[in-house]
Amino acid sequence: MSTLSRTEHAELAGIVKRNFRVAKAGIDEQKARVLADFEAAISHQWDPVELACEELIAEAKAAVDRINRRIEDEFVELGLPGEWAPNAGFGWRSRGQNAIPERRAELRRAAVTRAEALAQTAKLELAKQEAGILTSIASTALTSEAAQAFLKQVPSLEELMPPLQVEAPPQEAVKALLDKRQALSAKRAEAGRAGGRRSAKAKQSAALAEQVAERSKS
Repeated sequence: MSTLSRTEHAELAGIVKRNFRVAKAGIDEQKARVLADFEAAISHQWDPVELACEELIAEAKAAVDRINRRIEDEFVELGLPGEWAPNAGFGWRSRGQNAIPERRAELRRAAVTRAEALAQTAKLELAKQEAGILTSIASTALTSEAAQAFLKQVPSLEELMPPLQVEAPPQEAVKALLDKRQALSAKRAEAGRAGGRRSAKAKQSAALAEQVAERSKS
């Protein structure tokens, strides 16, 4: 790339900044549009015609009517007025869980959180692209070795915050820790056995003392 004049550099940098400013504003607009679409989706009330299930609804209603007629006939056979007979019902709910206000609030919070995260990611990506383009433009105007060296010293995002890594402990340290645990377990087991032996001896001594006492009485 040939060297840009100072005027060209300033004009080109200004164009890039304006374009990215518009792009960033577009992210906020897109976020608002996505949230509006989501709100419309969870608030929509479905009609059987929309789902092309009118025939199924008609069949279900007819089945309920047959059940109610049968119940009424059995009531009459029992000698009771037919109008007293219980009856089954059929209804259409235009929404599912999203008909519950609390559930809609939960879904809305999740959607807002997700939209915010996506918007922040998009803005960061735009900022990285803008910085890269402006740096390329600046490099054509900064021709001295000192200026070029300075550009190379600007750290990247990965350098500013490298990925987190959990280093495994050395194998020798792991082995030493396991050896200590095994030694401690063996020591506890031996102490338990020694305590058992002392308890057995104490019981034997007590029994012998009782025998001596009985003999002295006799």
